Amino acid sequence: MFIYMSKKIAIPKQSNVTCLSWNHSSGYIAVGGEDGMLKVLKLESGGGGNLSMNLSLEGHTGQVCVAVWNEIFQKLTTSDEHGVIIVWMLYKGSWYEEMINNRNKSTVSGMAWGSDGQKICIAYEDGAVIVGSVDGSRVWGKDIKGPGLKCVQWSPDNSTLLFALSNGELHLYDDQGNFIMPIASNNVSSGMEIVSMDWFSGKAPISRPVLAICFKSGLMLLMKTCTEEESVMVETNMKILQCCWNHNGTVLAVAGLTQEQANVVQFFSGYGEHVRTLRVPGGSMRSLSWEQHSLRLAIAVDSFIYFANVKPDHKYAFYGSTLAFVSGTETVTFWDTITHQSWINHIPNVIDMCGVHEYCIISTIDSLIILNQQGIQCDAKTVAIPMSYVSINSKAIAVASSKDTFLIWKFSTPTRPRITEQLYHADGSLVVQGESGFHDDTICCITCSDTHLLVGRDSGTVLLFSLVNFKKITQINMNTKPYKLGLNCNSSKFFVIDQPGNLYILETEMANNISMGQAVRKDAWGHFGLLITLDYLRWQRRPDCMVCHANAKKKYHNQTDGRDLAIALRKRLGHWFRVVELLKMSVTTTESQVKQAYSNIGDYYIDRQNWAGAIEYYTMSNNTEGLKKCYLALEDSAALAKLTSPRNIKVDVTGKQITSEEKVEINQKPSITRITQLKESGKMLQGATMAYQLANLEASKNRSPWRIKKLYVLAGHMYSQASIEGSKSRDAIRSYRAAQAQQWACLAISRARAVPFRSDIALRAAARLAAVLDDLHEAQHLQAWCTIAAIALQARAFELCSKAFIKLEAIEPNTFENLAIEIFTKCKPKDAKGNKIDCPNCHFAMLDWMVSCPGCNTEFPGCVVTGRTLIALNTVWTCSKCTSQVQQHELVLRHSCPTCHSPLT
Repeated sequence: MFIYMSKKIAIPKQSNVTCLSWNHSSGYIAVGGEDGMLKVLKLESGGGGNLSMNLSLEGHTGQVCVAVWNEIFQKLTTSDEHGVIIVWMLYKGSWYEEMINNRNKSTVSGMAWGSDGQKICIAYEDGAVIVGSVDGSRVWGKDIKGPGLKCVQWSPDNSTLLFALSNGELHLYDDQGNFIMPIASNNVSSGMEIVSMDWFSGKAPISRPVLAICFKSGLMLLMKTCTEEESVMVETNMKILQCCWNHNGTVLAVAGLTQEQANVVQFFSGYGEHVRTLRVPGGSMRSLSWEQHSLRLAIAVDSFIYFANVKPDHKYAFYGSTLAFVSGTETVTFWDTITHQSWINHIPNVIDMCGVHEYCIISTIDSLIILNQQGIQCDAKTVAIPMSYVSINSKAIAVASSKDTFLIWKFSTPTRPRITEQLYHADGSLVVQGESGFHDDTICCITCSDTHLLVGRDSGTVLLFSLVNFKKITQINMNTKPYKLGLNCNSSKFFVIDQPGNLYILETEMANNISMGQAVRKDAWGHFGLLITLDYLRWQRRPDCMVCHANAKKKYHNQTDGRDLAIALRKRLGHWFRVVELLKMSVTTTESQVKQAYSNIGDYYIDRQNWAGAIEYYTMSNNTEGLKKCYLALEDSAALAKLTSPRNIKVDVTGKQITSEEKVEINQKPSITRITQLKESGKMLQGATMAYQLANLEASKNRSPWRIKKLYVLAGHMYSQASIEGSKSRDAIRSYRAAQAQQWACLAISRARAVPFRSDIALRAAARLAAVLDDLHEAQHLQAWCTIAAIALQARAFELCSKAFIKLEAIEPNTFENLAIEIFTKCKPKDAKGNKIDCPNCHFAMLDWMVSCPGCNTEFPGCVVTGRTLIALNTVWTCSKCTSQVQQHELVLRHSCPTCHSPLT
């Protein structure tokens, strides 16, 4: 989590703010202050920060001390130093007094609405308690004998009331005012003043505390229930002013003053672990309140309201083309960013997750789980220690860490059984069986690459280990606690982000026990291939490639219409349903734009074989070709004939009427319609020949390889049905071979366009495309070599890039000659280092994307889904029709061959 100041609002007449309350359901902010000042503010949606509401409420004459919202019934209740209580309601854009009450005896020390909004409890300093209903009637009243009251809170189920007395005691009453029991606050000295309480009323795990009790001295008590004897005691080392849970009870914000009288807000996890500290400028800090989704925090200081932006640490992992993320309290969603398929797994209590290439590791309270890109479990391990952080590399090595120890686990893969697992102390020493793993200097973050492991500790030290022989390489000493760690793609450099947000970049080969030096950037808060700060974006693998946030922001505001930008963005992302919604709201929308969106929605459904949905949207967009595809798939010959038949009978120059059938016989140009008619009339061989001709015709025009592949597959299927040899006939084999070449072209193009670009995955597809180039039409060679060159250039595979440019120069020398000179005067034609596999014949260490072994020239088949070289043939599935080969685990959620779409056998 990262927090930073984003906005400051000044209160007119320099009235000091004394209380804040942010309505979570409507976004209104109640601001109370001196001399009866009471305002209701609302920020504009979208995070701009401007005020969409700024109303003053007249009614109080003294300093407003307490303000609480009834979010169910949208009422605001406030009280001032004279004991005057006012209930406000909103009517037609203005706030009106619904009820006023003045007891004239004491000041209100605390107010709390129940979570159902039906009752309010008002506690006075002299010990008086009044409980009223939402309609304004008095339910019951009581005088609690003793030193007086400081705070009050309803239990989450509204069945009990917890009162904090002025002498530090806690008393529990039922909802009718009957005393139940005193609450024992373990390890807390008697007489300590309680300044704030907050009882989280939402859903939370049974093991997580939900009741926070803060003492002025700096102690904080966290309890699961107010009746339990055991509780978590936290020393905040500051004078506490107020505490407040966020919207889901995972983070507690505690405002206070340090010994140096500096304003700070400390953030703790639900279990009392310190997460972050935010320094707040100004003089006297008095109140704070969370926004609805806890992405902003309002803080009252002097006569100002400061707003802090909060960037939470989401639990997610991006690996291969899959994004895995925690989508619920007990569910994890796996989303394929290319096919847009998603799968949901039931995995409760996720602690941390990390992914690389084709595997993801998820840590729960008592287990480690390895999953593939479809969310299918590949391996798992039960752990006896509470894991906090996990990391994984492409060598099938997982590192899991608790606060005191870390585990290095070589998990099992289809080509390798589980080998070893070893437990280490936080300092890197081996854990002997039966030995305690507790250390004062605990682990706070970890990360690993294929060759190195980084371990950050609370004392401010970062340990660097080698994963090859597991030796400690160096120890870096910091002044502050590390927050996040990361290694670049070849493990030559690593970065450290500390708790205040300072970014350091260091070399992995360095002397031992050195200091961090100067920070490269400040206000850094996260990384994922990108190092993200508040003012710039930097790509780790290409440090020369920078995008200035300020320039991007200026360009955005220069656009005339924000909605047009949103439409363009949604089109680029392929969110066509949202495009339709935005187009309907725009006054400049044309009919052609709506039809285009409908047509793309039809494509969305047809990709998922939802023919009925595709027909609906193709009909609205008048997309005849799309409808033909649907009717062909459904084998609805009547609808197809009706679609292709002319509305009126045509008349030739002699005056003779020509029917649709005669017209088709006259026009022998290859078309889907003619192929369908030949198939229905039993002329399967003629139809297959025409399908093959049509595929060649489309290829000669360099049309979409996705469409060309389908035509070759159609020809192959029809040749198989027309011949007694079936798919083994010469013509069928020729058609399927051409379809496979188009499949590799499709895969390479999609990998080249993928965001983010994955060099290892893209290189596999590029190498496969280069190997089957002779099976492509000559008109496609230029586009194919351009795709290969683009992939190789981004992946720094300059030897493959050089071969591609040699071919391109032969095709169009004037276009590519100067570009080739510019590239290869700077870069040698040598491929960058990457993952390697051993050739099973000669044991040569070849790059894992190569099609053939450079040592023995043995050519290996490739998986048509991923492009991965297939070494272990016992784990390979081969299509009985087109002979395409796929790794078996890639077919778990498929029902047909990825190339020819024949049912799996």
